[in-house]
Amino acid sequence: MAMKQFYTYLHCKPDGTPFYVGKGGGHRGRRSHNFADRSQHHKNIVAKYGKANIRIFVFNCESEEQAFADEIQQIAQLRREGHELCNVADGGQGASGVIKSPETCAKLSLANKDRRHTDASKLNMSLAHIGKNCGAEHHMFGKHHTPESCAKIQAARAKQIFSEYSIAKMTAKSTGRVRTAASKHKTSVSVTESWRIRKALSNGV
Repeated sequence: MAMKQFYTYLHCKPDGTPFYVGKGGGHRGRRSHNFADRSQHHKNIVAKYGKANIRIFVFNCESEEQAFADEIQQIAQLRREGHELCNVADGGQGASGVIKSPETCAKLSLANKDRRHTDASKLNMSLAHIGKNCGAEHHMFGKHHTPESCAKIQAARAKQIFSEYSIAKMTAKSTGRVRTAASKHKTSVSVTESWRIRKALSNGV
């Protein structure tokens, strides 16, 4: 099985001026072309020039460690050269380098409280994902994990330990929750249909 490809990338304005440095890994450099999960500053720049006009430069790395190191180096260099970047951290671990104040956390919590997607929003997201990352478009299409790969995955998951805080949160969220017969039926129908579509796509139907 091919090793995961890690890389750094630049988002630049139409004139070539860089405004964001990122690190990604995986299939076809997908992360570098994703403009959705970004800061408001980044979104404002993309909205100003248009997605189609944003220039993207990808630099492959030999390992994830190198990608993190290169991201740090590129951010530091561009800032020294006077470029205003959307990056709020210094790189290396993404947003984990940013420490939010209690006031900021409280504002974020309040802003997201009781937030729900509308039916129209759900439909748009569903339509946007149809045919993507499935069938021949999926990076594992026609491939299978080797026994060695399966053993590594199993060993990695066996080492996963949830903190007492996480366990308490999951327990509290599930305690007292009773699913209705209609909810169970809806889930069953959805899962059955999903697997039917996946099977059909994998068989080239």
